[in-house]
Amino acid sequence: MVIHYKCASNIVGLSKSGMGLIPFRTYTKERILSTGLREQDINYIYILTESPAHSRMGGRCANCCPHILPKLYTYISSLFPKAVVVLKRGGDPFLDFYRIQSAPVVFCGTALFCLWPALANTLGTVFLPITPLFGGATNTSNAPRLGSNKVWLPSRYVDSWDGSIENLVQTLQTK
Repeated sequence: MVIHYKCASNIVGLSKSGMGLIPFRTYTKERILSTGLREQDINYIYILTESPAHSRMGGRCANCCPHILPKLYTYISSLFPKAVVVLKRGGDPFLDFYRIQSAPVVFCGTALFCLWPALANTLGTVFLPITPLFGGATNTSNAPRLGSNKVWLPSRYVDSWDGSIENLVQTLQTK
């Protein structure tokens, strides 16, 4: 299973860009197992995200990822305690493309980085966020039909927040 989690300095505060952070409740055990994948077959879960160097580029969310990613890791680990959860920050993008293209379950973040290899995935179920970045989609009714194994997620991504980074993390955990 692969979760592409777009977490970089430029992710929040760009509401017109179509980018944002995916709330944790998007990744439910029920949703994952509804794909036909059995819990005992989930041995590895890869959380793919940007290199820490990308966060040093500045922006309102430059220090967000070190607060968000450990919480996401803990949340995913609690869903599937027998699986090995790997938080991969950067590295060889072609390995990430392969993981996305060949995984039995994929959750894309709000980034084209995940979309292209996800479109090539014909074996698994690919969950995509509603974002104008992906074919101009603003809701499930005007989202493009990308194949029977592509599922549009109804939950809204978080593209702004008030207050501290802790408030943002709380929003992601409860929204």
